[in-house]
Amino acid sequence: MNKTHTISKMDEEIKNDSIRQLRLLRLHGGKITRSSTKVSELSNGLPYFFVELTCEDGRQMGIPAYGDEAIALCAETLNLLEPCVMVRSR
Repeated sequence: MNKTHTISKMDEEIKNDSIRQLRLLRLHGGKITRSSTKVSELSNGLPYFFVELTCEDGRQMGIPAYGDEAIALCAETLNLLEPCVMVRSR
């Protein structure tokens, strides 16, 4: 499978631009170097979240998100930083 096909398939599955950016950058060696710890609320009431990635060559890229996209990006980022482990009770 070539990379073009992989990216096209990802575009179909992920409608959220900020999550797509985050996953693509991580796929190409980007590391999360800074992020908000929670979704903030701007003065107009709009949810906001930010994550910064640093590429292997030292370039940095910030991904801001607003509204529902902010909530989704926060969940994705926190899952990547601290993956949840599900424990089944007996």
